[in-house]
Amino acid sequence: MTMIKAVLFDLDNTLYDQTSYIKQGFKAAAKKVVKDFQIKKIGPQAIYKKLWALYINKNRDRIFNQLLNDLLPRHSVRLLNEYVEQELLLYYKLVPRQLKLFPQAQRILNNLKKRKKKLGLITQGNPINQVSKLFQLNIIDIFDVIEISGNYSLQRAKPNVFMFKKAINKLNVAPHETIYVGDNLETDVGATKAGIQFLYLNSDCTKEIINSKLTKRIKSLTEIEYYI
Repeated sequence: MTMIKAVLFDLDNTLYDQTSYIKQGFKAAAKKVVKDFQIKKIGPQAIYKKLWALYINKNRDRIFNQLLNDLLPRHSVRLLNEYVEQELLLYYKLVPRQLKLFPQAQRILNNLKKRKKKLGLITQGNPINQVSKLFQLNIIDIFDVIEISGNYSLQRAKPNVFMFKKAINKLNVAPHETIYVGDNLETDVGATKAGIQFLYLNSDCTKEIINSKLTKRIKSLTEIEYYI
């Protein structure tokens, strides 16, 4: 059996609950909108519910623009869009949240470090968002390499092999000496294209696994240790 030298992780919904992050951000943004536009006909909770409805219905493209255009039809669309781009989006990204790692995550990360395994993070998203999350979760210093898709062109985001290969090159390990852990079968399976074994974190056994030779399903982070 090949000795595993490095373990790479996805971030969102792998190490912590992304839903909590989004909900807290929406609630803070809703309060800011009410205050900034002195809205009296509707409160922050109702605005939060509108945001969440847009999100769960997959209407996520320019979600804040959609919200404000609906709430403030008499305002200039151009000025509302400028407000979103120049102020509200940045506020949403940086507003402090109360984020917590999944119960097993800290123990697993610490154990892997104790066993002298190299640790990496490969995540999709805006660098400001993702780095802010790592600071709030207090895990930014535990990783030997961090790759964030927003630092590169859209074509190099997962499932493209670019970040996977870049990470293992920085860690000086071979693909067969590496494991990648993630929760998104569509994007994280890109690890297998780089020759890296993919541990698919998902308890739903009805989902079909692609490339089963290099993809294994795990139901919890504690199962990682079985593959080390």
